[in-house]
Amino acid sequence: MKVEHITYKGSTLVRDTDDITEETINLLKPFEDINKEKSKLKFPLTNLEVVTTIASNVAIFNFEKNNIPLYMNFCCFEAKDASMVLELVDNFIEKRGFEKLTTTPKESSFIYTVPCYPSASLTSGEEEMIMGEVELYIYYSLYLNDYRKKTNNTHSADTTSKEKIKYEVGKRFPDERYLNQIETTAAIINTAFFDVFCSFHEPTTEEIRLFRKGKLDVYLYENSNIPFLIFDMGFSFEVSIDVTKIPEEKQDDWLNSEANIITMFLVDAGTGIMQGIRTISIPPNFAEKIRDISEKQLQEDINVEQAIDQITEQLSTEQMMKKSTLKYTVK
Repeated sequence: MKVEHITYKGSTLVRDTDDITEETINLLKPFEDINKEKSKLKFPLTNLEVVTTIASNVAIFNFEKNNIPLYMNFCCFEAKDASMVLELVDNFIEKRGFEKLTTTPKESSFIYTVPCYPSASLTSGEEEMIMGEVELYIYYSLYLNDYRKKTNNTHSADTTSKEKIKYEVGKRFPDERYLNQIETTAAIINTAFFDVFCSFHEPTTEEIRLFRKGKLDVYLYENSNIPFLIFDMGFSFEVSIDVTKIPEEKQDDWLNSEANIITMFLVDAGTGIMQGIRTISIPPNFAEKIRDISEKQLQEDINVEQAIDQITEQLSTEQMMKKSTLKYTVK
């Protein structure tokens, strides 16, 4: 998952959650279970504490030392919430007597860090290094525990289960409906958008690497008011979106959602063990086009599942790619 990290009157860089080190993950296991509106956790091996605040569409975490704020970090998970998050940053800056924002984010997922001077200047070099290393991990933990709780907490759109599902590489994929020991790909529709399930027999080390971190091209192909998403990362596959499977009372919410984040799961078809997880965001106009096509699908009197079977029999993944109308490259 690409996350833009902006520091007030400082640097701007795009970071990738795939680059979070095992050392950081092991050090910060307590942050995996952040799920309260407000929490305060002691930072391991330091005098620092992390205070997290979770609201409906935004999360904030700040580093403290002896109850004195050092750095405030404002988190945005979706493009539709960017203006609200930036307004919070502006208000915070104004209250501290700082100048207005000089940098605006280009990505829909971002962290905006504001140093709380003069206290921020009292941190040691080691503390600065530690905070810089773990900010992305905390952001991602908040995203997984709050944002994904709202958008992907159920197995798919046609389930009423509210139980939280935990996905972990090296463990069995938790939704048994997709584990049938055959190679398959599927779009798992959730309450706001969809995720991608991909199972191959004994994926190679190189295929796993490409799936997790390689350059990824995403294509959109439309046929009979059915959106097909083609994912090309050195190997390619497609999934189709059948919104008729969404319960009728939930269809409007799905069509009107502005979610644009997709989590992809790579699974060994023979064992059901997850080999890779990758979270990407596609441009808002790309996501909107998928929903526009899906809305037309609901207006047609067709058997969508049967139509998908006919299309995939007639066209290969490569042919769909060549006929696509939109393309986005995830680097």
